[in-house]
Amino acid sequence: IGIDIIGGEGTGPADNDFARGGFVTNNEVYNCKSPYATAAGIYTDGASDIFIESNLVYDNQWGIEVGCENVGFTSFLITVQNNFIYNNDDAGLSIGGFDYPFGSGKVVAASIINNTLYSNDKLLGGTGGATGDVNLSYTEFTTIGNNIILSTNQNNLLLYEDNVNSQGLVMDYNLYYLMTNPGSPEWEFGGAIYSTLAAYQAGTSLEQNSIYADPQLVDLSLFDLHLSAPSPAIDKGFTNYFNGTTDFDGDARVLFSSIDIGADEYTGTVV
Repeated sequence: IGIDIIGGEGTGPADNDFARGGFVTNNEVYNCKSPYATAAGIYTDGASDIFIESNLVYDNQWGIEVGCENVGFTSFLITVQNNFIYNNDDAGLSIGGFDYPFGSGKVVAASIINNTLYSNDKLLGGTGGATGDVNLSYTEFTTIGNNIILSTNQNNLLLYEDNVNSQGLVMDYNLYYLMTNPGSPEWEFGGAIYSTLAAYQAGTSLEQNSIYADPQLVDLSLFDLHLSAPSPAIDKGFTNYFNGTTDFDGDARVLFSSIDIGADEYTGTVV
């Protein structure tokens, strides 16, 4: 693991045995890999009130993971925003208690907002298996919005969610696109597989304002994940999701009619 914000390990009294009140910002985290478990570039595990913002996270197994391993503990109020997350072996974002309530703790009130993901879950049959670019397990009152998920996944799997008992999950204003096979994307949610965004929206009642379109990023060969002038992500986000005033580069958010989807707020002339 590259950066680990951890609690529940018995290092303090039970009522405050958790990491809290921290910022993980402006880091470059890469090549965090384990031969026996899925290692994340940045991992919160039993933490509270943490901002993970404006980081470059690439060439790991998980990109960024918001989890809680220890039974009886909670990860609470974790904000993950404005990050560029790319080229990781397994999911770019992994969120939730993986075996709640009997084998893990839980994640509550996380905000996964305005991140740009590209070419994650790229290792077919990797340590984490087929995880999708975004991997969800048990959460409560978590919001996942304004994110770009640009996939090169060989399984066509953009999103994998494996716990229909999650409570209060909000997902909307995300932009999805499967580069390698644009006509055959898959969202797997609670055991059902959806092969179009419309079917996924109808089957889950989520993501009613999300988009399936090529985000037209500047230069994928150089992993330049900023928006280009014709990007359909410009002005298509939901401003109220975002908690802050600037984007990945420190540019002001909401330059035109609404916030852009992804970690970058486009500053040029809109086509």
